[in-house]
Amino acid sequence: MAIRKKQRANGELSYLVYWVNPYTGKQESKNFHDPKEAKAYDSLVKHKIKHDDEEFKPKEYIRSGNELTIEDATFLYLREKQFASNLSAKFLSIIKMTLEKFGHIRLADFDKHTFEEVKLYLKNKKYNRAGKEGNISKTYIHHQLSRLRSIIKWAHKKDYISQLPYMKVESPIYQKFIPPSMEEVQSLIEVSPPHLFRVIVLGAYVGLRVGESELLSLTWDKVNFENSYILIDTSKKNVNQQWRQIPIRDDLLPIFKKWYDEDNKLGITHFVNFKGKKVLSIKTAWATALKNAGIERNIRPYDLRHTFATQLIKEGVDVGTVANLMGHSSPQMVYKHYQHVLTEQKKSAVESLPKISFMTKPYDQ
Repeated sequence: MAIRKKQRANGELSYLVYWVNPYTGKQESKNFHDPKEAKAYDSLVKHKIKHDDEEFKPKEYIRSGNELTIEDATFLYLREKQFASNLSAKFLSIIKMTLEKFGHIRLADFDKHTFEEVKLYLKNKKYNRAGKEGNISKTYIHHQLSRLRSIIKWAHKKDYISQLPYMKVESPIYQKFIPPSMEEVQSLIEVSPPHLFRVIVLGAYVGLRVGESELLSLTWDKVNFENSYILIDTSKKNVNQQWRQIPIRDDLLPIFKKWYDEDNKLGITHFVNFKGKKVLSIKTAWATALKNAGIERNIRPYDLRHTFATQLIKEGVDVGTVANLMGHSSPQMVYKHYQHVLTEQKKSAVESLPKISFMTKPYDQ
């Protein structure tokens, strides 16, 4: 929700009020010639989205009773969950391919055979989400099916479906990855601009999710210098753990305090910012840093979080603690992604046992 000033060809100014529809996740707008009218309408839209969003519901949005479709259920699900607009848009983007093919199907007709049809369709589809020829990755199929299953389970809970069908979603086959080494992390730090430097530190040394959900949304009021911890809102990622506290290393405290003092003087609220403004994407800065650091292999910003977990496990930190620090609902995610590191750590643990002096003794006859 914001106002954008535009200058027409004849030199006149117009004011475009734009917002994200809470139902569809799409951007909508309205044009004004008077800046006061634009400002008033912008305030009205903000109020309605927060307190009375019925006006934004598409006319064809909801059917009734047995006429409810999978697409209807998707929007109803998102409306109840009240995700941030960008997360709702991401959810819809992921499941778009499924909705285009099966969204019209009535919930009353959805059963285990329908779910298998969706699965087969995605496996055999010859064009990926970028529109290029090639099969969809197993991970992307997993994401789509998982979201569809969540919607159907929610519909059953709301009594839109009388019987919950059997829906098996195979776990994706994750490729074994090599996270950035501490040497690579240091190389990136040395060539990074200030805002990317902060991203790297929070990812590799604090373990935050490198994205809008955690790292880029972190504000200074969530940094507790007195007790040396960062408070992270994890309610949208883990309903069983609404918040998690991540201790700040002793050697990072003076650095964080220095950054805070610099930002506080300028009234800057976000931990990661560019010229005082919240950072929405680090794609370009990251690509430039990789090039300048001489790193040719493909490393994503999110892999910094994997560096955090890998180093903890190598240092002998128990899996439960690692899972808790990373905000996982259970240690299973750690076992799934870091089995190779755990194996090395177990081997190291066994080798650390005291040496045993064996006495040679002939076998008893």
